[in-house]
Amino acid sequence: MLYATVGSNEFDYAIHAAETLRAIMGPGFQAVRFLGDADGRQCYQASHENGGTTLWHHSGPWCATAISSTTSRGVKQFEIGTGGLYRALIDRILNWLPGKSDDREPSIIPPPAPDPPSLQIPADGVKLLIAARRSRALGGEWVSIDDPDLQRERFDGAAFGREYAARRRAPAG
Repeated sequence: MLYATVGSNEFDYAIHAAETLRAIMGPGFQAVRFLGDADGRQCYQASHENGGTTLWHHSGPWCATAISSTTSRGVKQFEIGTGGLYRALIDRILNWLPGKSDDREPSIIPPPAPDPPSLQIPADGVKLLIAARRSRALGGEWVSIDDPDLQRERFDGAAFGREYAARRRAPAG
């Protein structure tokens, strides 16, 4: 069982939690359902082909992404540190580019395989969140992440930008 908590909205920071859950569980998320809303935080459950269950909640005020894993070996919890997160991402992407300079600052993570990973890997996290949004709209019905109706769902980047800017300008409190 994995449980993730993340603040903000469904795509602002929740995408990082979804990608982390996918990295831990591996490919194979099957369906998602909306469980309910408590104090402005939406809670979701996802089923996985390996029999595992994942729960997460998001929205409300910002909070760090934290993961709790419960297995037959015990409970492990960790918080995703953001200090080097974007540097690691940029470094990994730069390693894929042809003509990478050897005098560039050394990689802070191991170099990737010669070919970039499939676009399916990041798409799994997005599909998980889109299915979650659809389940919430349907009142908590299970929604397959491969449901063809999800192809009509769209992420409105311009609206997200406006909401994000408004939150950044709003006084803390």
